[in-house]
Order: sequence, then C-alpha cells, then structure tokens
Amino acid sequence: MRQGILICEQSSAHIEQNTISANVRSNIALGACQDCHIIANHIDGSTDSGIFMYNSSNNLVRDNKITANNDGIVDFLSDNLIAKNNIL
Repeated sequence: MRQGILICEQSSAHIEQNTISANVRSNIALGACQDCHIIANHIDGSTDSGIFMYNSSNNLVRDNKITANNDGIVDFLSDNLIAKNNIL
C-alpha cells in the first residue's frame, strides 16, 4: 500500500513545506512520536487521513492546507497542538 510519510518511534522530526498527495494510506502518519513539527504542507487526495497521529505527544501541526482526504486530521491516543490548519 502506498503511504506518504510514515514516522515511527522518533522525536524532533520536521515535515515542512512539502506537497504530499494521492496516497492510498495516510499522507502523513506519526506513531509513538514526540516533539515533531508538521508545518506549512499541502496535503491532498488520500483515501485515508491527511494526517494521522497515534500514541504521539507534544507534536505541532500548524498552517497546513489539507484537502480532499477521507479524514483531515486524526489524533488518536495522543496529546498534540493542532492549530491554524485549513481543512477542506
């Protein structure tokens, strides 16, 4: 299955100013991550989530344009700051 960006068990990753599109699975997925930044990306056209976070904490998701995904942002069993995203 096509996954956009998948990051597991990491800290301090930065995903910034990318165009991520047309993936079968989530365009961006974090699993058990902390202190990561997802900022100013154009995230488009996933048949799953634009951004999916599971069991992750203290991550920043800000100023992303998220369009035409099955779900915009899914934050499951996580504690993150999600602000100023444009979800269509």
